[in-house]
Amino acid sequence: MLLPVLLMASGGASIACVLYTVQGNYRPVINRIFAAMGGAVFLWSLGLAIQTAGSLPAIRFLGGRLAPVGYVTIFAFLLHYILILTEHSPFVKRPWIPILIYLPGAVLLYGLALRPLLGARRDHMVQTAFGWTTIPLSGWYTAFCCYYIVCFIIIALLLKNWGSKTASAKVRNQARLLLVSLWVCIALGTVTEVILPLLRIYTPSVAPIFSLLPVLAVSHCVRRYGFMQPAAVNPDETILDRANRTMVYQILGLFFLFGSLMNLFSQHFFYRETLLSSSFLFSGLLMLTGGLILFLGRLALNELFKELLFAVLFSLLIPFVTLRFAVYGSITIWTFFFLLLMVGLLFNKRILLITILLSAAQTQLLVYCVTPFGVVRLDSADYMVRLGLIALAGIISFYISRVYRNRLRENAGHAYRQTLIAEIAYSMISVDEKSFDEKIESLLSKCGPFVQCEWAYLALWNPQRQGDSVLP
Repeated sequence: MLLPVLLMASGGASIACVLYTVQGNYRPVINRIFAAMGGAVFLWSLGLAIQTAGSLPAIRFLGGRLAPVGYVTIFAFLLHYILILTEHSPFVKRPWIPILIYLPGAVLLYGLALRPLLGARRDHMVQTAFGWTTIPLSGWYTAFCCYYIVCFIIIALLLKNWGSKTASAKVRNQARLLLVSLWVCIALGTVTEVILPLLRIYTPSVAPIFSLLPVLAVSHCVRRYGFMQPAAVNPDETILDRANRTMVYQILGLFFLFGSLMNLFSQHFFYRETLLSSSFLFSGLLMLTGGLILFLGRLALNELFKELLFAVLFSLLIPFVTLRFAVYGSITIWTFFFLLLMVGLLFNKRILLITILLSAAQTQLLVYCVTPFGVVRLDSADYMVRLGLIALAGIISFYISRVYRNRLRENAGHAYRQTLIAEIAYSMISVDEKSFDEKIESLLSKCGPFVQCEWAYLALWNPQRQGDSVLP
Protein backbone atom coordinates (compact mmCIF):
# COMPACT_ATOMS: atom_id res chain seq x y z
CA MET A 1 0.00 0.00 0.00
CA LEU A 2 3.01 2.31 0.00
CA LEU A 3 2.65 3.44 -3.62
CA PRO A 4 -1.09 4.33 -3.37
CA VAL A 5 -0.32 6.27 -0.19
CA LEU A 6 2.38 8.28 -1.99
CA LEU A 7 0.10 8.89 -4.97
CA MET A 8 -2.71 10.22 -2.81
CA ALA A 9 -0.26 12.25 -0.75
CA SER A 10 0.95 13.93 -3.94
CA GLY A 11 -2.64 14.81 -4.85
CA GLY A 12 -3.34 16.22 -1.40
CA ALA A 13 -0.06 18.15 -1.40
CA SER A 14 -0.92 19.71 -4.78
CA ILE A 15 -4.21 20.98 -3.35
CA ALA A 16 -2.40 22.39 -0.31
CA CYS A 17 0.12 24.19 -2.56
CA VAL A 18 -2.69 25.67 -4.65
CA LEU A 19 -4.48 26.96 -1.55
CA TYR A 20 -1.21 28.41 -0.24
CA THR A 21 -0.42 30.09 -3.57
CA VAL A 22 -3.86 31.49 -4.38
CA GLN A 23 -4.88 32.30 -0.77
CA GLY A 24 -8.53 32.76 -1.67
CA ASN A 25 -7.88 35.20 -4.53
CA TYR A 26 -9.47 33.48 -7.53
CA ARG A 27 -10.23 36.61 -9.55
CA PRO A 28 -7.03 36.68 -11.67
CA VAL A 29 -7.15 34.20 -14.54
CA ILE A 30 -3.67 32.92 -13.74
CA ASN A 31 -4.79 31.95 -10.24
CA ARG A 32 -7.77 30.02 -11.56
CA ILE A 33 -5.60 28.18 -14.07
CA PHE A 34 -3.10 27.27 -11.36
CA ALA A 35 -5.97 25.96 -9.22
CA ALA A 36 -7.09 23.84 -12.18
CA MET A 37 -3.55 22.45 -12.45
CA GLY A 38 -3.67 21.38 -8.82
CA GLY A 39 -7.06 19.75 -9.39
CA ALA A 40 -5.67 17.87 -12.40
CA VAL A 41 -2.81 16.45 -10.31
CA PHE A 42 -5.35 15.43 -7.66
CA LEU A 43 -7.53 13.53 -10.15
CA TRP A 44 -4.51 11.99 -11.84
CA SER A 45 -3.07 10.67 -8.59
CA LEU A 46 -6.46 9.41 -7.36
CA GLY A 47 -7.14 7.55 -10.60
CA LEU A 48 -3.74 5.87 -10.57
CA ALA A 49 -4.10 4.94 -6.88
CA ILE A 50 -7.42 3.23 -7.65
CA GLN A 51 -5.93 1.51 -10.69
CA THR A 52 -2.90 0.34 -8.70
CA ALA A 53 -4.66 -0.99 -5.60
CA GLY A 54 -8.20 -1.79 -6.79
CA SER A 55 -9.33 -5.30 -5.88
CA LEU A 56 -11.73 -5.83 -8.80
CA PRO A 57 -11.05 -5.47 -12.56
CA ALA A 58 -14.00 -3.11 -13.02
CA ILE A 59 -12.72 -0.82 -10.25
CA ARG A 60 -9.20 -0.79 -11.71
CA PHE A 61 -10.65 0.00 -15.14
CA LEU A 62 -12.56 3.01 -13.80
CA GLY A 63 -9.42 4.26 -12.07
CA GLY A 64 -7.55 3.96 -15.34
CA ARG A 65 -10.19 6.12 -17.02
CA LEU A 66 -10.07 8.77 -14.31
CA ALA A 67 -6.30 9.21 -14.55
CA PRO A 68 -6.31 10.64 -18.13
CA VAL A 69 -8.62 13.41 -16.96
CA GLY A 70 -5.66 14.61 -14.92
CA TYR A 71 -2.57 13.85 -16.99
CA VAL A 72 -4.06 15.11 -20.28
CA THR A 73 -5.57 18.35 -19.03
CA ILE A 74 -2.59 19.34 -16.85
CA PHE A 75 -0.40 20.03 -19.91
CA ALA A 76 -3.05 22.26 -21.46
CA PHE A 77 -3.46 24.15 -18.18
CA LEU A 78 0.33 24.39 -17.78
CA LEU A 79 0.77 25.81 -21.29
CA HIS A 80 -1.98 28.38 -20.71
CA TYR A 81 -0.48 29.27 -17.32
CA ILE A 82 3.02 29.81 -18.73
CA LEU A 83 1.70 31.95 -21.57
CA ILE A 84 0.07 34.33 -19.08
CA LEU A 85 3.04 34.18 -16.71
CA THR A 86 5.54 35.11 -19.43
CA GLU A 87 3.49 38.22 -20.26
CA HIS A 88 1.72 36.93 -23.37
CA SER A 89 -1.76 37.87 -22.10
CA PRO A 90 -2.72 39.92 -25.20
CA PHE A 91 -1.83 36.91 -27.35
CA VAL A 92 -3.85 34.53 -25.18
CA LYS A 93 -6.91 36.80 -25.30
CA ARG A 94 -7.33 36.17 -29.02
CA PRO A 95 -10.43 33.96 -29.46
CA TRP A 96 -8.69 31.15 -31.38
CA ILE A 97 -5.76 30.72 -28.96
CA PRO A 98 -7.72 28.97 -26.13
CA ILE A 99 -9.20 26.64 -28.75
CA LEU A 100 -5.70 25.84 -30.01
CA ILE A 101 -4.52 25.18 -26.45
CA TYR A 102 -7.37 22.96 -25.24
CA LEU A 103 -8.63 21.22 -28.40
CA PRO A 104 -5.79 18.65 -28.67
CA GLY A 105 -6.26 17.78 -25.01
CA ALA A 106 -10.00 17.35 -25.52
CA VAL A 107 -9.40 14.98 -28.44
CA LEU A 108 -6.90 12.94 -26.43
CA LEU A 109 -9.29 12.89 -23.47
CA TYR A 110 -11.92 11.39 -25.71
CA GLY A 111 -9.56 8.69 -26.93
CA LEU A 112 -7.99 7.80 -23.57
CA ALA A 113 -10.91 8.19 -21.18
CA LEU A 114 -14.23 8.17 -23.03
CA ARG A 115 -13.75 5.64 -25.86
CA PRO A 116 -12.91 2.72 -23.51
CA LEU A 117 -16.07 3.51 -21.54
CA LEU A 118 -18.05 3.27 -24.79
CA GLY A 119 -16.76 -0.23 -25.52
CA ALA A 120 -13.52 0.39 -27.42
CA ARG A 121 -10.55 -1.93 -27.01
CA ARG A 122 -9.20 -1.80 -23.47
CA ASP A 123 -5.58 -1.65 -22.39
CA HIS A 124 -4.07 -4.80 -20.94
CA MET A 125 -3.45 -4.79 -17.18
CA VAL A 126 -0.67 -6.70 -15.42
CA GLN A 127 0.07 -7.17 -11.74
CA THR A 128 3.51 -6.21 -10.45
CA ALA A 129 5.16 -6.32 -7.06
CA PHE A 130 3.96 -2.76 -6.40
CA GLY A 131 0.42 -3.06 -7.76
CA TRP A 132 -1.49 -3.17 -11.02
CA THR A 133 -0.41 -1.26 -14.12
CA THR A 134 -1.62 -0.93 -17.72
CA ILE A 135 0.08 -1.81 -20.98
CA PRO A 136 -1.30 0.59 -23.66
CA LEU A 137 -2.52 -1.25 -26.75
CA SER A 138 -3.84 1.68 -28.81
CA GLY A 139 -2.18 4.56 -30.58
CA TRP A 140 -3.85 7.13 -28.36
CA TYR A 141 -1.15 6.86 -25.70
CA THR A 142 1.54 7.38 -28.35
CA ALA A 143 -0.32 10.48 -29.50
CA PHE A 144 -0.38 11.71 -25.91
CA CYS A 145 3.40 11.22 -25.59
CA CYS A 146 3.92 13.36 -28.70
CA TYR A 147 1.49 15.94 -27.30
CA TYR A 148 3.23 16.35 -23.95
CA ILE A 149 6.67 16.58 -25.62
CA VAL A 150 5.45 19.38 -27.90
CA CYS A 151 3.85 21.19 -24.95
CA PHE A 152 7.05 20.89 -22.94
CA ILE A 153 9.20 22.27 -25.75
CA ILE A 154 6.91 25.30 -26.12
CA ILE A 155 6.84 25.89 -22.35
CA ALA A 156 10.65 25.55 -22.07
CA LEU A 157 11.19 28.09 -24.86
CA LEU A 158 8.73 30.54 -23.30
CA LEU A 159 10.42 30.34 -19.89
CA LYS A 160 13.91 30.64 -21.41
CA ASN A 161 12.96 33.75 -23.40
CA TRP A 162 11.17 35.24 -20.39
CA GLY A 163 14.23 34.87 -18.19
CA SER A 164 16.75 36.05 -20.80
CA LYS A 165 14.90 39.21 -21.87
CA THR A 166 14.23 40.65 -18.42
CA ALA A 167 16.51 42.89 -16.37
CA SER A 168 14.98 41.75 -13.07
CA ALA A 169 17.02 39.24 -11.09
CA LYS A 170 13.83 37.98 -9.39
CA VAL A 171 12.20 37.16 -12.71
CA ARG A 172 15.35 35.36 -13.91
CA ASN A 173 15.45 33.28 -10.73
CA GLN A 174 11.78 32.40 -11.05
CA ALA A 175 12.16 31.42 -14.70
CA ARG A 176 15.22 29.30 -13.91
CA LEU A 177 13.53 27.53 -10.99
CA LEU A 178 10.38 26.75 -12.97
CA LEU A 179 12.38 25.55 -15.97
CA VAL A 180 14.59 23.24 -13.88
CA SER A 181 11.57 21.79 -12.05
CA LEU A 182 9.84 21.11 -15.39
CA TRP A 183 12.97 19.51 -16.84
CA VAL A 184 13.31 17.18 -13.86
CA CYS A 185 9.58 16.35 -13.91
CA ILE A 186 9.52 15.54 -17.63
CA ALA A 187 12.79 13.59 -17.51
CA LEU A 188 11.70 11.39 -14.59
CA GLY A 189 8.22 10.94 -16.04
CA THR A 190 9.58 9.95 -19.44
CA VAL A 191 11.87 7.35 -17.87
CA THR A 192 9.16 5.70 -15.76
CA GLU A 193 6.22 6.05 -18.17
CA VAL A 194 7.84 5.61 -21.60
CA ILE A 195 11.35 4.15 -21.50
CA LEU A 196 10.78 1.44 -18.88
CA PRO A 197 7.66 0.04 -20.66
CA LEU A 198 9.61 -0.01 -23.94
CA LEU A 199 12.20 -2.15 -22.14
CA ARG A 200 9.34 -4.38 -20.92
CA ILE A 201 9.91 -3.30 -17.33
CA TYR A 202 6.40 -2.71 -16.05
CA THR A 203 5.76 -0.75 -12.86
CA PRO A 204 2.74 1.26 -11.69
CA SER A 205 2.77 4.88 -12.77
CA VAL A 206 4.41 7.32 -10.36
CA ALA A 207 4.37 10.40 -12.61
CA PRO A 208 1.96 12.40 -10.37
CA ILE A 209 4.64 12.40 -7.69
CA PHE A 210 7.06 14.03 -10.15
CA SER A 211 4.43 16.49 -11.38
CA LEU A 212 4.36 17.91 -7.87
CA LEU A 213 7.78 19.51 -8.49
CA PRO A 214 6.52 22.42 -10.67
CA VAL A 215 3.66 23.03 -8.22
CA LEU A 216 6.13 23.20 -5.34
CA ALA A 217 8.36 25.50 -7.39
CA VAL A 218 5.50 27.96 -7.86
CA SER A 219 4.70 27.83 -4.13
CA HIS A 220 8.36 28.54 -3.35
CA CYS A 221 8.25 31.58 -5.66
CA VAL A 222 5.19 32.82 -3.77
CA ARG A 223 7.01 32.56 -0.46
CA ARG A 224 10.33 33.95 -1.73
CA TYR A 225 9.33 36.63 -4.25
CA GLY A 226 5.67 37.45 -3.50
CA PHE A 227 4.82 35.73 -6.77
CA MET A 228 1.26 35.98 -8.23
CA GLN A 229 0.43 38.66 -5.59
CA PRO A 230 -1.42 36.64 -2.94
CA ALA A 231 -4.11 38.38 -0.92
CA ALA A 232 -2.77 40.25 2.08
CA VAL A 233 -3.55 38.87 5.52
CA ASN A 234 -5.27 41.21 7.96
CA PRO A 235 -3.83 40.54 11.43
CA ASP A 236 -7.13 41.54 13.06
CA GLU A 237 -8.91 38.69 11.25
CA THR A 238 -6.78 35.88 12.64
CA ILE A 239 -8.34 33.49 15.12
CA LEU A 240 -5.12 32.25 16.70
CA ASP A 241 -2.36 34.40 18.11
CA ARG A 242 1.19 33.11 18.37
CA ALA A 243 0.72 31.56 21.82
CA ASN A 244 -2.42 29.71 20.78
CA ARG A 245 -0.79 28.50 17.57
CA THR A 246 2.06 27.03 19.59
CA MET A 247 -0.47 25.33 21.85
CA VAL A 248 -2.30 23.87 18.81
CA TYR A 249 0.93 22.39 17.47
CA GLN A 250 1.68 20.90 20.87
CA ILE A 251 -1.78 19.32 21.04
CA LEU A 252 -1.34 17.84 17.55
CA GLY A 253 2.08 16.46 18.43
CA LEU A 254 0.80 14.89 21.65
CA PHE A 255 -2.18 13.53 19.72
CA PHE A 256 0.08 11.43 17.49
CA LEU A 257 2.30 10.41 20.39
CA PHE A 258 -0.78 9.20 22.25
CA GLY A 259 -1.95 7.40 19.09
CA SER A 260 1.37 5.59 18.89
CA LEU A 261 1.04 4.28 22.45
CA MET A 262 -2.63 3.41 21.90
CA ASN A 263 -1.75 1.35 18.82
CA LEU A 264 0.89 -0.63 20.71
CA PHE A 265 -1.45 -1.25 23.63
CA SER A 266 -4.41 -2.35 21.49
CA GLN A 267 -2.39 -4.60 19.20
CA HIS A 268 -0.42 -6.47 21.85
CA PHE A 269 -2.90 -6.66 24.70
CA PHE A 270 -6.07 -7.31 22.71
CA TYR A 271 -5.20 -8.55 19.22
CA ARG A 272 -2.02 -10.31 20.37
CA GLU A 273 -0.65 -9.48 16.94
CA THR A 274 2.10 -11.82 15.80
CA LEU A 275 3.70 -9.36 13.36
CA LEU A 276 5.57 -7.43 16.00
CA SER A 277 7.78 -5.65 13.48
CA SER A 278 4.76 -4.24 11.60
CA SER A 279 3.10 -2.98 14.76
CA PHE A 280 6.29 -1.44 16.12
CA LEU A 281 7.06 0.17 12.76
CA PHE A 282 3.60 1.75 12.55
CA SER A 283 3.79 3.04 16.14
CA GLY A 284 7.31 4.30 15.53
CA LEU A 285 6.18 6.28 12.49
CA LEU A 286 3.32 7.80 14.49
CA MET A 287 5.77 8.74 17.25
CA LEU A 288 8.14 10.23 14.68
CA THR A 289 5.25 12.25 13.26
CA GLY A 290 4.38 13.62 16.69
CA GLY A 291 7.98 14.64 17.27
CA LEU A 292 8.15 16.26 13.84
CA ILE A 293 5.00 18.29 14.55
CA LEU A 294 6.41 19.48 17.86
CA PHE A 295 9.67 20.41 16.12
CA LEU A 296 7.98 22.29 13.26
CA GLY A 297 5.79 24.15 15.75
CA ARG A 298 8.89 25.64 17.38
CA LEU A 299 10.59 26.73 14.15
CA ALA A 300 10.69 30.45 13.42
CA LEU A 301 8.90 30.19 10.07
CA ASN A 302 6.17 32.19 8.43
CA GLU A 303 2.90 30.95 9.93
CA LEU A 304 1.21 30.55 6.56
CA PHE A 305 4.15 28.54 5.22
CA LYS A 306 4.08 26.46 8.39
CA GLU A 307 0.41 25.76 7.77
CA LEU A 308 1.33 24.55 4.28
CA LEU A 309 3.90 22.15 5.74
CA PHE A 310 1.32 20.69 8.11
CA ALA A 311 -1.19 20.35 5.28
CA VAL A 312 1.33 18.40 3.18
CA LEU A 313 2.17 16.24 6.20
CA PHE A 314 -1.50 15.46 6.89
CA SER A 315 -2.12 14.63 3.22
CA LEU A 316 0.42 11.84 3.71
CA LEU A 317 -0.72 10.76 7.19
CA ILE A 318 -4.44 10.38 6.47
CA PRO A 319 -4.06 7.70 3.76
CA PHE A 320 -1.12 6.11 5.57
CA VAL A 321 -3.00 5.61 8.84
CA THR A 322 -6.33 4.68 7.24
CA LEU A 323 -4.98 2.19 4.70
CA ARG A 324 -2.99 0.48 7.45
CA PHE A 325 -6.32 -1.08 8.48
CA ALA A 326 -7.93 -1.28 5.03
CA VAL A 327 -8.23 -5.05 5.27
CA TYR A 328 -10.73 -4.49 8.10
CA GLY A 329 -12.50 -1.73 6.16
CA SER A 330 -10.86 0.84 8.49
CA ILE A 331 -13.96 0.41 10.60
CA THR A 332 -12.66 2.37 13.59
CA ILE A 333 -9.57 4.35 12.65
CA TRP A 334 -11.12 6.25 9.72
CA THR A 335 -12.76 8.70 12.13
CA PHE A 336 -9.43 10.08 13.36
CA PHE A 337 -9.42 12.64 10.55
CA PHE A 338 -12.33 14.42 12.28
CA LEU A 339 -9.90 15.41 15.04
CA LEU A 340 -7.59 16.98 12.47
CA LEU A 341 -10.59 18.63 10.85
CA MET A 342 -11.56 20.24 14.15
CA VAL A 343 -8.09 21.73 14.45
CA GLY A 344 -8.31 23.00 10.88
CA LEU A 345 -11.28 25.16 11.89
CA LEU A 346 -8.92 27.40 13.85
CA PHE A 347 -6.91 28.52 10.82
CA ASN A 348 -8.05 31.43 8.68
CA LYS A 349 -6.82 30.46 5.22
CA ARG A 350 -8.50 27.03 5.25
CA ILE A 351 -5.42 25.35 3.77
CA LEU A 352 -5.56 22.65 6.44
CA LEU A 353 -9.35 22.39 6.38
CA ILE A 354 -9.77 21.79 2.64
CA THR A 355 -6.68 19.58 2.35
CA ILE A 356 -7.85 17.34 5.20
CA LEU A 357 -11.36 17.06 3.74
CA LEU A 358 -10.17 16.11 0.26
CA SER A 359 -7.50 13.73 1.57
CA ALA A 360 -10.04 11.96 3.78
CA ALA A 361 -12.57 11.74 0.93
CA GLN A 362 -10.11 10.23 -1.55
CA THR A 363 -8.79 7.86 1.12
CA GLN A 364 -12.25 6.50 1.86
CA LEU A 365 -12.86 6.07 -1.86
CA LEU A 366 -9.66 4.05 -2.13
CA VAL A 367 -10.58 1.96 0.93
CA TYR A 368 -13.80 1.05 -0.88
CA CYS A 369 -11.82 0.12 -3.99
CA VAL A 370 -9.44 -2.04 -1.96
CA THR A 371 -12.13 -3.66 0.24
CA PRO A 372 -15.52 -3.23 -1.47
CA PHE A 373 -17.01 -6.07 0.59
CA GLY A 374 -16.03 -7.48 3.94
CA VAL A 375 -17.23 -8.92 7.21
CA VAL A 376 -16.45 -6.69 10.16
CA ARG A 377 -15.76 -8.09 13.62
CA LEU A 378 -15.59 -5.77 16.59
CA ASP A 379 -13.69 -6.62 19.74
CA SER A 380 -12.17 -4.96 22.79
CA ALA A 381 -9.41 -3.24 20.82
CA ASP A 382 -11.91 -1.41 18.61
CA TYR A 383 -13.83 -0.10 21.57
CA MET A 384 -10.65 0.94 23.32
CA VAL A 385 -9.52 2.88 20.26
CA ARG A 386 -12.95 4.50 20.02
CA LEU A 387 -12.80 5.57 23.64
CA GLY A 388 -9.32 6.98 23.06
CA LEU A 389 -10.51 8.96 20.03
CA ILE A 390 -13.49 10.27 22.03
CA ALA A 391 -11.14 11.42 24.80
CA LEU A 392 -8.90 13.20 22.31
CA ALA A 393 -11.93 14.76 20.63
CA GLY A 394 -13.13 16.03 24.00
CA ILE A 395 -9.77 17.64 24.76
CA ILE A 396 -9.58 19.30 21.36
CA SER A 397 -13.23 20.43 21.58
CA PHE A 398 -12.75 22.11 24.93
CA TYR A 399 -9.63 23.87 23.71
CA ILE A 400 -11.31 25.08 20.51
CA SER A 401 -14.30 26.26 22.54
CA ARG A 402 -11.99 28.24 24.83
CA VAL A 403 -10.22 29.84 21.88
CA TYR A 404 -13.49 30.94 20.27
CA ARG A 405 -14.99 32.16 23.55
CA ASN A 406 -11.90 34.26 24.25
CA ARG A 407 -12.03 35.62 20.73
CA LEU A 408 -15.72 36.49 21.07
CA ARG A 409 -15.01 38.16 24.41
CA GLU A 410 -12.26 40.25 22.80
CA ASN A 411 -14.53 41.23 19.91
CA ALA A 412 -17.32 42.20 22.30
CA GLY A 413 -14.85 44.34 24.28
CA HIS A 414 -13.67 46.09 21.11
CA ALA A 415 -17.26 46.75 20.01
CA TYR A 416 -18.23 48.13 23.45
CA ARG A 417 -15.16 50.37 23.48
CA GLN A 418 -15.95 51.80 20.05
CA THR A 419 -19.55 52.47 21.09
CA LEU A 420 -18.41 54.12 24.33
CA ILE A 421 -15.96 56.39 22.51
CA ALA A 422 -18.67 57.41 20.04
CA GLU A 423 -21.16 58.22 22.81
CA ILE A 424 -18.62 60.24 24.81
CA ALA A 425 -17.47 62.15 21.73
CA TYR A 426 -21.05 62.96 20.80
CA SER A 427 -21.92 64.14 24.32
CA MET A 428 -18.83 66.37 24.54
CA ILE A 429 -19.66 68.26 21.36
CA SER A 430 -22.14 70.57 23.15
CA VAL A 431 -20.13 71.05 26.36
CA ASP A 432 -19.87 74.60 27.72
CA GLU A 433 -18.88 76.27 31.00
CA LYS A 434 -22.19 75.57 32.68
CA SER A 435 -22.50 71.93 31.67
CA PHE A 436 -18.82 71.03 32.10
CA ASP A 437 -19.23 69.38 35.52
CA GLU A 438 -22.29 67.48 34.39
CA LYS A 439 -20.55 66.21 31.25
CA ILE A 440 -17.45 65.13 33.17
CA GLU A 441 -19.60 63.30 35.70
CA SER A 442 -21.42 61.52 32.85
CA LEU A 443 -18.09 60.65 31.25
CA LEU A 444 -16.78 59.14 34.48
CA SER A 445 -19.97 57.20 35.08
CA LYS A 446 -19.67 55.62 31.64
CA CYS A 447 -15.94 54.91 31.85
CA GLY A 448 -16.15 53.44 35.35
CA PRO A 449 -17.92 50.18 34.41
CA PHE A 450 -15.66 49.79 31.36
CA VAL A 451 -12.45 49.91 33.41
CA GLN A 452 -14.23 48.14 36.31
CA CYS A 453 -13.72 50.97 38.76
CA GLU A 454 -16.34 52.22 41.29
CA TRP A 455 -14.42 54.97 43.06
CA ALA A 456 -11.52 57.29 42.29
CA TYR A 457 -9.25 59.60 44.28
CA LEU A 458 -7.33 62.66 43.18
CA ALA A 459 -4.07 63.24 45.07
CA LEU A 460 -2.60 66.78 44.94
CA TRP A 461 0.99 67.20 46.06
CA ASN A 462 2.90 70.44 46.31
CA PRO A 463 6.62 69.99 47.11
CA GLN A 464 6.86 73.59 48.47
CA ARG A 465 4.15 72.96 51.05
CA GLN A 466 4.23 70.74 54.10
CA GLY A 467 1.03 68.72 53.52
CA ASP A 468 -0.72 66.87 50.79
CA SER A 469 -4.42 66.79 50.06
CA VAL A 470 -6.51 63.94 48.77
CA LEU A 471 -9.85 64.60 47.11
CA PRO A 472 -12.35 61.83 46.51
